[in-house]
Amino acid sequence: MIRSWQVHCDYIERHGLARWVLRECIRTNPLYVISAALLCYGVLLLNQEIDPQIGKAGGIILTLALLNFYEFEVLIVATIVLKHRQPEGGRDLHGLTMVAALFLGGSLLALDELIAIWPWLGWVLVPAALLLVAGKLAWYARLPGLNLPLRFRNVVVILLAAGAISPLLGHPEIVSRLGMRTVQGLAWLPGWASLLSVLWLIRCESMLPAAQTGPGDAETVVLQTRWCGAWAVIAATALGIAHLIAGDWVFDRVFDATLALTCVAPLAACALLLLWHRGRLLSSWGLLLLALPALVANWAWGMRPDWQLLGKLDVLACATCQVFVSAGLAYVALAWATRQWEFLLGIPALFPAPCATWLARARQSVPHFKALASSALSFVCLVLGMVLSLYRNRLLRWLDLPSEK
Repeated sequence: MIRSWQVHCDYIERHGLARWVLRECIRTNPLYVISAALLCYGVLLLNQEIDPQIGKAGGIILTLALLNFYEFEVLIVATIVLKHRQPEGGRDLHGLTMVAALFLGGSLLALDELIAIWPWLGWVLVPAALLLVAGKLAWYARLPGLNLPLRFRNVVVILLAAGAISPLLGHPEIVSRLGMRTVQGLAWLPGWASLLSVLWLIRCESMLPAAQTGPGDAETVVLQTRWCGAWAVIAATALGIAHLIAGDWVFDRVFDATLALTCVAPLAACALLLLWHRGRLLSSWGLLLLALPALVANWAWGMRPDWQLLGKLDVLACATCQVFVSAGLAYVALAWATRQWEFLLGIPALFPAPCATWLARARQSVPHFKALASSALSFVCLVLGMVLSLYRNRLLRWLDLPSEK
């Protein structure tokens, strides 16, 4: 890094700052990102003028047409550039692929306004849009200079599809039968559950031999490595979560921060699995990520203890219960992916807050609670004492073993 900085300094001293800026602009080619930013600004101005929430279908269709036309233009530009630059690549393609990844899911977000006007149309538009996404990904994967294996493409489609379920549940009949809060919870359920597919992908990729990038400058081959698919998955993850939030806004659902916490545990599990494969699980970051799902679950329970929903169908839509299920599945998935069953110890760590609530309720409702609790603990201690006596010598031998250096 210091050497690279020195190269830039030498170039500026030799040719001047203006020429260095021009050279860097040519190397990185910011025109793709500028083009996408200009289109996004134009669409934003169009939305402000037509105010899509009052139901002006013509303006919404125009916005959709602009986005889809631009997305196909990006596909054509990528095809032309990559077909003619197979051996090279370079930083200028990073901006193009970033724009392509963002607009793959951006068109799905734009469908929400149209579905809000004609709910029945969503059952046609969303599957058609997802088929288009899968087709475009397959097209990109066939281009020279991009490495997008089928496994990565499938996970991208799963993440985008999970976020696209939210507008389908906005049908007035569904809302009237289930209620707004239940519909909102059911909309977020597939969203965070789809993040477990990323953990599955990490496990599958970790079982493959290390890829050989071959000779050459690292910056010219990044898109030909697994990082190309990894960044596509990262973009799809962000777009899927953004779609869930946008769906709540379009269909006038009050945003529930507790539902957003359901995404924390799967994302922490993915980061933990990456650290585990790099042998850094016991680092400070690793320990923090390991405790994060349990901490989030207990905090969510402390903010909103939902005893009244237990045993009812609405438990599937309850934000607090979803946070607990998300955290529990994250620990189970980590144990499965690493074959280290110690991760399952995180499941008991989810329940201190519910147990404290139960004890507080029981203390008020159960007569002689302290006496009964003390008596119950005496029996537990008696059994633990018996176990300790039976395994006393084995435990002492284990404690007397010399420590490894």
